[in-house]
Amino acid sequence: MKKVVGVAMLFCMLLADATAQVTIPTGNPVGTGSNTTLTRKPYGAFFGFERTALIYLASEIGGPGQLNAIGFYLETASTPVNVPVNIHVKHTAAATFAATSTVATEQTGATLVYSGTLSGWTAGAWKTVTLTTPFTYNGTDNLEIIIESNFGGSGGEGSSAKAFRYTNQGTGVNRGQYWQADGSAPTGNGTLFIYRPNVQLTIANPCSGTPSISGATALTSSFNCSGTPQLTLTSYPLTATGITYQWQSSPAGLGTWTNVGTAQSTPVFTAPTITASTDY
Repeated sequence: MKKVVGVAMLFCMLLADATAQVTIPTGNPVGTGSNTTLTRKPYGAFFGFERTALIYLASEIGGPGQLNAIGFYLETASTPVNVPVNIHVKHTAAATFAATSTVATEQTGATLVYSGTLSGWTAGAWKTVTLTTPFTYNGTDNLEIIIESNFGGSGGEGSSAKAFRYTNQGTGVNRGQYWQADGSAPTGNGTLFIYRPNVQLTIANPCSGTPSISGATALTSSFNCSGTPQLTLTSYPLTATGITYQWQSSPAGLGTWTNVGTAQSTPVFTAPTITASTDY
């Protein structure tokens, strides 16, 4: 009887660098033509309650991964105050804000990834926030970051106390939207803008080790394989992303493994026709 033996090995294909910092735009260029209302975003405290929503494109980010930190480049600082902030992140199909909306609308479907008070404002450096809840970015959709700055009251600093580096996206290319109010959080529609803050995203390749696996099963009517057996893993990381499965075979019991087929993203594999008992 020819048979497929339920043995399998699973390999996780790793990037050369498991964690990368993606700077958008590349090189962190200096922008021109903005004003203090926009350059103090996203962490300004001139108003008691400031809100900023920003869109960064999948083509700029470059691939999927676990988003662990977000940084904005602080160009200048003049007696800035510490400020409580909330950071939300979500996937979006939109490349720009086509129309104004409310903060609540933008936060719908978003994940709260950080809540805390930011301090230590150093001009000429990235102000990086390590997320308390990392975000799994799918690499296909664009990324929207929504930041609440909640100093309270009527604010606590001048309009130019913080100035972040930005890039002009071009006329009509609104990849930013802001809201601001004193006394209480703004509830109306925001204001669109084209001067998007430069960002640095710390993204870890989600495939950062070798997942464990308990075995494999042949999905055939019997183990007497006269055709091409279909194999599937019986235990594998269902929720993981970035995993590549490479099946190998060996004459039964010998342990001389060679690749069968090419690596694939699915745990189900249709093996070649076997003519002798084979381990997979």
